[in-house]
Formats: sequence, structure tokens, C-alpha cells
Amino acid sequence: MALTVTILNGTFHLTGNPIHVEVTGATGAPGARNYKALCKVISVDNVLIGGPFIDAKTPDNTGKAVFDISGYCDQPVEKTFEFPLSGGLNPYTNDTIEITVTPGQSYIDEDGDLVEEWGSASESNFVIKGGLGPRELGKFNDQNSSFYAYYVSGGRFLTRLPSPMVVAPWQPVKLWLLCKDSADHSVRIKGYYEDGSNYTKSNTHTFYKDIMHEINFLPYHMDSTNLPPVKGGVKMLYYEAWIEGLTSKFVFTLDHNYHEQCNYLMAVNSLGGIDCIWLSGEVVKGFKTSSSEAVRQFPSNGKVKTRTIIIAGKTWRRTWKINSGWKTKEEIEAIKELFSSDHVWLIENGNGYNLGDVFPVVIENSSGEPYDSNDTLHSVQIEMSEAHNSQYV
Repeated sequence: MALTVTILNGTFHLTGNPIHVEVTGATGAPGARNYKALCKVISVDNVLIGGPFIDAKTPDNTGKAVFDISGYCDQPVEKTFEFPLSGGLNPYTNDTIEITVTPGQSYIDEDGDLVEEWGSASESNFVIKGGLGPRELGKFNDQNSSFYAYYVSGGRFLTRLPSPMVVAPWQPVKLWLLCKDSADHSVRIKGYYEDGSNYTKSNTHTFYKDIMHEINFLPYHMDSTNLPPVKGGVKMLYYEAWIEGLTSKFVFTLDHNYHEQCNYLMAVNSLGGIDCIWLSGEVVKGFKTSSSEAVRQFPSNGKVKTRTIIIAGKTWRRTWKINSGWKTKEEIEAIKELFSSDHVWLIENGNGYNLGDVFPVVIENSSGEPYDSNDTLHSVQIEMSEAHNSQYV
């Protein structure tokens, strides 16, 4: 039997979950010893550090071996997003890593020589930094589904946020998408106003199979003349965002009430997308310092002002405590995922179109009580610090 290889569960995979590769046809030769099936992981775009990687496993009596290659693919990825907004759709080629796998076998032959044989490489697959929890993975397995089937083949946005969702009028809303095939699609936004009028804006873009797509769905950004939050004194109540023939509609409800504070968190979620969460509650700003100390002997000619403790490497970081504002249970569930994200940014004072300063931050909360089941609306306090150290000189 010839060596064959199959990467299970589609052609897009999250690196934080098992990525199973099945090698079949590993039969060896008569008299072979120390027989192993091989699986070689190759980074097509030469992104994976240390590759190519080769794994070996003893096959079963049918010549089949199943490998998990997720550990070879799970490496840090530098995520980013567009702000201020300038484009409607932005492609990110570095968010997806292209790989192939090659089946092989190795053994010691009758002459005592090591023999390695290789089959043909698989088609390209793509890995994305992210990972689902055991409960969600188990649900997919129960339904004979997968991340690829549900999100990529199913044409769903890579978001944890609920639809409908309440947003600020100027919130830089963006949704992320992976496509199973390259094709042109119409990106659409439809705004609904309190006088019963509505307006639809459409733009055709090319979506590619092998990259991550960031779609900016702020209506005003798409059409400042016809889709402002308030047009001739008439307020926009809500808007729908979708990609024609590819996704379902995502609904955003506008909150026109006055809020003294208007901040946003951009956070990488477990699906590899970046969610924008509005924080409308109170803000407490501060800072924290860190340093190391050294002790020296008091000199013989020491004065009253002479110190024996020397401070070295003192740094400081800005800190924030920001309340989320009132949210639904579904929105709070999405916010909870922030606490495990290692890529988070704060957009401070974002109370207008493309306004606000961006800071990379670290979420400091280790636990919390985000909501009570007896309440309809909930809030959570988010503690964060700037992801930079400023050096004292």
C-alpha cells in the first residue's frame, strides 16, 4: 500500500486545539525492525520557527498512525488591527500560517541500515492562533462538526459578541472572517432610522482563501453622507452588517444616551478574530512602579543625606480601572474571554469618529463576579495596565 496522508476536520485549524493527521499505508518491508510511521510538517511560507518538524509513531496493524501536530504550529503571532479606520476591508496574510504534511516510514532493514521513505505532500492547510475550550470541542464532536465546518465553511464571523449587540454611535465596529474559497463578495450595511427610512451601502471586495479579513462595519465610515448616526436630526436606531451570499446578518443597536466616558477594548478572541467592546462606565486612572534594590555599606565619610539603599531599574506603568457599563448576559459572557486574551488594546476617549488614543494593555483581573442571574443587565470592573514600562532616568 502506498503512503497517504489526511489532515482531519477541514483545511483551517486553531493551533491551541488538536490538529490530527492520519498516515496510512505504513507497512515496512519483510524483516524490518524498529518500524515507525513518519509525519513531516512543512511551513510553506517559512514562518514556523525550527521547521520542518518530523514526528514518528508506531503504526497499528493496518499501517495507520494518527499524529497531533498542533504543538509544532502553536507559536506566537503578532496580531494587529486598523485604527484609525481608513479601509473597508483589510487583509492580514501573517495571521494564517500555511503548512503541508508529508507521510513517511522508517525502519532498520535486514542489513542493519536505517531506511527512510517518503510519500507525497498534502495540499496546503492553514493554522490560526487560537483555541476552543473542551466544552465547545465536545459539542462539535457530538455534532460531527469542527471549527472549519462551523466558522469557515459555514461563513460565520470570528466573533464572540452576540447579535444583536448595543454599540456606541461612533464605535469602530469590525468583524473578522476566513473564507474557504477565494471569490468576490458584496459587503453590505443597512441602517434603519427612527422616521422609518433606511439606507443600504454595498461595496464589492475580493476575499481570499489563505488570509484573515478584517471588515470595518462602522456605517459612517462606509458612507458619511447617507449613514451618519444622526441624519437631519433623525437618529439611526440600528444597522445590519453582512456579506452577501456568504454570512448571515449581524445586528448592532445604537445607544444615543449621553455617557461621560467612552472607551473601547480591542481583544483577540479564541477564534483568532479581534472583538471591539464598548466600556461606558466610570474610569479610575493610576500608575504603578517597580524596581530592584541594592544595599551598600555606609561610607566612613557618610553624611545625613547619604543613602545605603540604592534603587536600580525603576519603571512605571499607567493603570486603569474601567467599568463595562450595563451589558446583557450574552455580552458579559463575551467580555469574560478578555481575561485570558494575551493581545488587548485600550482605545481611550473614543467619543467621535476615528477619535481616541490606542494603548496596548494587560488585563490584570484574575477573577470576578460579572453578573447575578436575578438581574437583567450586568456590569464588570476591568483592571488593566499599559503593556509598556517607562524607565526613570
